[in-house]
Amino acid sequence: MFLFFIGEWMDKLVSSVWTLGSLASILSLALTAFVLFELRRIKSFYLFKARVPDLVGRLSQHSSNLSNYLGDFDNSLPQIVKELAISEAVMTSLTKKLGGDPRKSVQALLESTHRFRTRYTNINHLQREKETLRGIYVDMTKMVEDLKQLEEDTKFER
Repeated sequence: MFLFFIGEWMDKLVSSVWTLGSLASILSLALTAFVLFELRRIKSFYLFKARVPDLVGRLSQHSSNLSNYLGDFDNSLPQIVKELAISEAVMTSLTKKLGGDPRKSVQALLESTHRFRTRYTNINHLQREKETLRGIYVDMTKMVEDLKQLEEDTKFER
């Protein structure tokens, strides 16, 4: 009879150990996922802090150049297209380092600059294109300021 109780007690012990092991496994999976997301967030934060100020400065310069080219739009079209192509590269890099609304803003501007660049060759629409470029310039200027404000906000994190 004593052996019967020991066997029953061992079955309960083994069952409890298995349950505890399963719970520990699930807990470790959750902890691993948490660590993964935290590391990605920290990496994104420091990548933002390291690269975005430079990219914002470069985008600001491209915006200023576009403003200058608007004064002599008809003769500056090749330079405008070149400037937009370079600014597209900067904005593509920015989208990889941003999230949320700033990223959507950059992507929308990226699409409008690409549309302008791919259809600029139609001479009949130059006046309308000039207004489109002016809109791109205004959007780019606004986005630069938004990113500067975001950069300022991140100075108080970490």
